[in-house]
Amino acid sequence: MWMSFAETLPLVLARLKATADQWLGESTTHVVIAVPRRVRDDERRAIGEAAESVGLSVLVLLPAPRAAALAFGLDDHRDERVGLVVEICRRNSEVSLMGYDRGVFEDLADVADTAIGEEMADLVQEGSHPTGSRATVAALAHVDLVIREAGMTRGGVDDVVLVVDEYVRNGRARSLVRGFFGGRGPLGCLYGADGVCDPGEAITMGAAVQARMYTLPRLLGDRGRLRTTGVITTVDDRVLPGLMLP
Repeated sequence: MWMSFAETLPLVLARLKATADQWLGESTTHVVIAVPRRVRDDERRAIGEAAESVGLSVLVLLPAPRAAALAFGLDDHRDERVGLVVEICRRNSEVSLMGYDRGVFEDLADVADTAIGEEMADLVQEGSHPTGSRATVAALAHVDLVIREAGMTRGGVDDVVLVVDEYVRNGRARSLVRGFFGGRGPLGCLYGADGVCDPGEAITMGAAVQARMYTLPRLLGDRGRLRTTGVITTVDDRVLPGLMLP
């Protein structure tokens, strides 16, 4: 039976809350949810209502590119910098340019292209094994687009985050990105084996990092420690749950 997003999300959140409650040995009360950059107001309301229905208060809806940036440690810098998040997978290709300083992020420009992912998915369905080189080259064209849109040059980008799935050869993609930026390679994921995270892992880890920020005693005064869960989920017909606890 087909279920709508509004019907599916409470089930996903209830399952994640139950897992967190069991792991913590007490009730989880708050949640950080990573969502695609462009989320409609009605979708935001549906997410909030779904969380409330299972006893969770949403602390923040975290844009997925920003979550990926957190997983790669961009919030650790103590000076003003500009970073680029490049995601290439069979569902979507997205390039996001953002400024950040001491954990405060500002979105500068972004572009998404589902056609790149659809081409890769078609190759997989046909039994081929795409290397992702064409997808990477196409994504790099989008990089120039967002850099120009922000009135910058390639040299103005301080950090590059590359997130690819299993259908893109990470080594080849990193080599192309390194050449594009004149020898400066992308950063490694802080939480992945050998510095590599797939999109789901990176965004889940980033949501957990954001959730952990809300558990710091200095933010809570004498109210005690919030029990917070970091969750990644999409807001379309593909609900991809993940869980990471602070």
